Amino acid sequence: MTTQTTTHTASRPLNVVRRTVVKHPMPLFALALYLLPYGAVATGLSPFNAAEFLVWGLFALSVGLLWGYGGDLSFGHGMFFGWGAYVAGLVSQKVPNMLLALACAAVISAGVAAVLAAIIVPRAQGIYFAMITLATGQIFYFLAFRMDSVTGGETGLGGIQRGTLLGLNLVNNVPFYFFTAAMVLLATAAVLRTIRSPFGRVLRGVQQNRSRVPYLGFNVVRYRQGAFVLSASVAGLAGGLSSFLYLTVPPERLNWTTTGAAIIMTMLGGLGTLFGPFIGAALYKFLEGTLNPITNYWPALVGLVFAIVVLAAPKGIAGLLTQLWVRLTGRFTDDHAPQAHQREVTPSKRDAP
Repeated sequence: MTTQTTTHTASRPLNVVRRTVVKHPMPLFALALYLLPYGAVATGLSPFNAAEFLVWGLFALSVGLLWGYGGDLSFGHGMFFGWGAYVAGLVSQKVPNMLLALACAAVISAGVAAVLAAIIVPRAQGIYFAMITLATGQIFYFLAFRMDSVTGGETGLGGIQRGTLLGLNLVNNVPFYFFTAAMVLLATAAVLRTIRSPFGRVLRGVQQNRSRVPYLGFNVVRYRQGAFVLSASVAGLAGGLSSFLYLTVPPERLNWTTTGAAIIMTMLGGLGTLFGPFIGAALYKFLEGTLNPITNYWPALVGLVFAIVVLAAPKGIAGLLTQLWVRLTGRFTDDHAPQAHQREVTPSKRDAP
């Protein structure tokens, strides 16, 4: 009896840590963002590579938000990523203010998505939704080639300057990384707040059983449209950050291959997870940067790694890490708890948009 009491007492601090990490993961994520450039340098990479991981991770998060939480797979998300990059680059050429440029990228992407959502979402779902977004994205990709006076055509948009912010010279990759990390942290916190809100719970219901949600009094189309717009704004923000990262915007940013890369990143990291897309993006860009100078067949090798990960860990790397977490601590995270272990929370009708 005494031994059991002592063990229970000793486990109390660990239980507090478990609950804190599961309920409030953002401080741990902020710590990881702070340590990432040091880890990158220690492994022979640079702060530029660390910033690249975050930018593509944020783009993959936008795809995962729509697909993993709303059940809609978009093959045209590159149009929001690309046009967000163009908007941020064009604004920075007129007004040297990165925050203003990124805000314009996110807002305009959300505005375009709102128009497309009103047209596409009520009329298509499943594979038809994926194909229509693919076709729409290719239309925007074609426009980027033809609008030479705005986008630079095939050459792309150049002359992008990072400038300064609050006295920091963002031309240097180190302060630019921490600026990018701050933007990514805020965007990820907003996404976390959304998926844990009543809106996010209904969206989970739409993803799990779309046909039953209307019987609870919720408008499925409205929730899908909201997820589409939010996802597009995150993609536009990621695109704006990419323009300042690379200081150029090629039209290929809008191509379907860009969306395809984000889908692979999402599945590598873990579909339906918050931090999985960042893990998948880091692995994908690391493999690309390592293998591309060695062989022209690097996409085949990335595909091989992708196949191995999907077969060995269907829930992605984040899902695999979560299983290890469960075995070590016996506690599930919010993103991976089975239905039987979750308290069912049904939002009231007043939460419906």
